[in-house]
Amino acid sequence: MKGCFFKLIILFTFLVAIVFYVYEYHGDEIWDWGTDKLVEYAMTRVKENVEDLDASEYKDSLKVLVSDQFDKVKQMEWEKISDQTRAFFEKTEQFIEDNVIDSDEFKELKETIKEK
Repeated sequence: MKGCFFKLIILFTFLVAIVFYVYEYHGDEIWDWGTDKLVEYAMTRVKENVEDLDASEYKDSLKVLVSDQFDKVKQMEWEKISDQTRAFFEKTEQFIEDNVIDSDEFKELKETIKEK
């Protein structure tokens, strides 16, 4: 029983050392990869939700607006993504919950982007 405990302690120590090593020497690469995957996932999810909207005169405009915002986000560093950009995507998710985008909602989204 004592042997198992010591093996577990040694294994745990090695795992912690590996995690620290990877974080120290490859943390930036892993962070960049993770944020890229997160942005891709969010982009796919929002675009699918926009595609599922009922047909309206603002649906295509919303597609373009969302696509432009994602292009801007891809070029930014993670830390520099503004509250304005986050607010835009939160409002977009909120507005497409009812499966229709109307002129007031679209106008509010455009104003959210313009605010600086």
